[in-house]
Amino acid sequence: LTEGLSDQKVSALVVRVPPRGKRSHVRHQGEEFQYCLRGTVVYTIDGKQYRLTPGDTLHFKSDLSHRWTNVGTEEAEMLVTCSPPLFVARSTEER
Repeated sequence: LTEGLSDQKVSALVVRVPPRGKRSHVRHQGEEFQYCLRGTVVYTIDGKQYRLTPGDTLHFKSDLSHRWTNVGTEEAEMLVTCSPPLFVARSTEER
């Protein structure tokens, strides 16, 4: 949603996750805010699990190990915001 904006301070994107789709453990600098639009997603952050259903939110420091799994039978949809922008966090980690 924010790709290409000048002087970008935050990334915002809609993530669609197929049933049983998952993301393995990741860490990067900054913070994340998740808003569940559709489906059921379980986030594991620093070993603790959080179950999100439509309308639920989650905010965390993204340098903590985190991953997610769509535990539902339908596609899940999440509004994800990250600060600093994801491309900045990735380029910093690669150095």
